[in-house]
Amino acid sequence: MKYQTFDLEELKKHIPLPSLEQFIAGACSGVAQVTAGHPFDTVKTVKHEGFCGLYKGMTAPILGVAFVNSVLFTSNAWFKGLFEKNELELSEIYISGGCAGMVSAFVASPIEMVKIRLQASRTVGNHLTPTQVVQQLLREFGVKGLYRGLDITLIKEFPANAAYYTGFEIAKRQLGKNGDLSIFDYMLSGSFAGVCYWTACYPIDVVKARIQQRSDVSTSLWKNIVDLYKQGGIGAFTRGYKPSLMRTIPSSAATFTVYELLFMGGLYHNEVEKFVTGKHPPKDPMAIAKACYVAAFIYMGLFAFGTMHGIKRAGSRVDLEPFNKVIRKLVRKRFVFELKSGDNLI
Repeated sequence: MKYQTFDLEELKKHIPLPSLEQFIAGACSGVAQVTAGHPFDTVKTVKHEGFCGLYKGMTAPILGVAFVNSVLFTSNAWFKGLFEKNELELSEIYISGGCAGMVSAFVASPIEMVKIRLQASRTVGNHLTPTQVVQQLLREFGVKGLYRGLDITLIKEFPANAAYYTGFEIAKRQLGKNGDLSIFDYMLSGSFAGVCYWTACYPIDVVKARIQQRSDVSTSLWKNIVDLYKQGGIGAFTRGYKPSLMRTIPSSAATFTVYELLFMGGLYHNEVEKFVTGKHPPKDPMAIAKACYVAAFIYMGLFAFGTMHGIKRAGSRVDLEPFNKVIRKLVRKRFVFELKSGDNLI
């Protein structure tokens, strides 16, 4: 029997492979998303625990969202690459985003299942940990319990992420008509993308949440739609929509801004790769400037983790000195440069 052989380099020209840089940028965007949006979930704790209470319990969301965003953004870049164009039509961006959303659904569904069960337990005063929720689901339903509602998640994620990436591209193109985009433009575009995301999927997300939250209801999409309509009419499918928009505006702004700065802004350039590996000092001063952005967002991530693990009670001091030492070491080692006035860092 003869087997057909393929030239890997030739294959890469036609099928773009996901890169580590895309995965890392997606993960960092997930950290930014949770950091910006988590306080909206914990705002009620400020009265009792102070400002630091806003970031209480952020470990699990950061790990989950960082992984989901890694898969989502990497998949989106891969699907966009299949069109083999420098400038995609909006319809192509729509398809790429939707397909990426369906890929990410396989990792997002169990994570959202745990999140919804956690929220439900806290509503009734049962403060379970994510590990306890997972153990409970496995005991009751086995592994399939983690994927309860996967089919509806797949249905939700296509239009949601199609609108997400298309909305971002529409806003970005409009704001970039007169020149280069600023950080504020990326933030506005990201916020608009978040609004598009929830507008496209909110009714189906309500149904999905009902199925994942309650074990006593059917997993049938149509039956749950009918039951919800009988209970609250059309309003049952939009309850909580406005708070979701308030949360997604800052979180989506942070998500896309960090991703664009890290990946599109220079993380994948050879000069920055040399900078990170330390093999050769970068010759391009702008590459070093872009690397500064990378270090800045890494510092933001470290600060978030330091806040989570360092706060034992409200008002306790967070020790950031270990993180400061890392940054100072990087600065002494490579960050010695001069930038001409007027250099555009974006």
